[in-house]
Amino acid sequence: MQFPLLTAIKSICYHNKNIHFHLLNKEYPEEWFDWLNQKLALLGSCIENVKIQGNFAENHHLPHINEATYYRLLIPTSAAEKALYLDCDLVVNTDLLPLYQTDLGDNYLAATVDGVLNYTDHCYYEFPDLKPYFNAGMLLFNQDKWKREGLVEKALAMAGQYNFYYCDQDLLNALCLKRWLAVDPKWNYQVAAEWGMPAEGNIDYDGYADYLKTKESVPHIIHFTGPHKPWADNLQQPFREYYWFYFRLEWQEIFARHGLE
Repeated sequence: MQFPLLTAIKSICYHNKNIHFHLLNKEYPEEWFDWLNQKLALLGSCIENVKIQGNFAENHHLPHINEATYYRLLIPTSAAEKALYLDCDLVVNTDLLPLYQTDLGDNYLAATVDGVLNYTDHCYYEFPDLKPYFNAGMLLFNQDKWKREGLVEKALAMAGQYNFYYCDQDLLNALCLKRWLAVDPKWNYQVAAEWGMPAEGNIDYDGYADYLKTKESVPHIIHFTGPHKPWADNLQQPFREYYWFYFRLEWQEIFARHGLE
């Protein structure tokens, strides 16, 4: 998964400096982090190797097949006031500071409404109504709230108790019901929504359908949701050329953009 991950990182660095990345992982070698940190240091940035120790799934009674997707539940334990989580199957086309500076108020996180999934299609009797339903590919965590209210522990307990169909995305929607802030869909444009049928009663709530009809510029974050990925097949999904632009991008081009030639 290094190619999509590195492409996402390069896209962020093309538009941003002074970023502290954290990669939650089990298998990435130290040499890879050393190599990447040499590049990032010139941009005032760094990447931290956050190793998941032991059998995370077994220790927290999680379904093994979906273990990695639950790692993001550990993010709100870092020291910063807020933390921005991004999936690695996306690219960033802008300065992330305006998103990071979003006033979260008393909300647990900020996200964008999901452009494809309708929660009512797979709901649980314990959580009959989680609408509107957000996509977990971009999450801005209010870490102060998570720490004060012990939400990491609550989330891990829920993960062990319930067999969520969409893993931590369903879990986070249940945990953050009525306590999440919807931000503009341009911060998590979901490619699959262009060629999937929008879910009635879900996306219209926060204007995702209107956004698809009226968008005139390139989204700030392009998220290649769904089974088809630009690095894996030839499907002509929207904005795939942006993935390949950042994939081919040389570090010297990134440095030059920031006046570091």
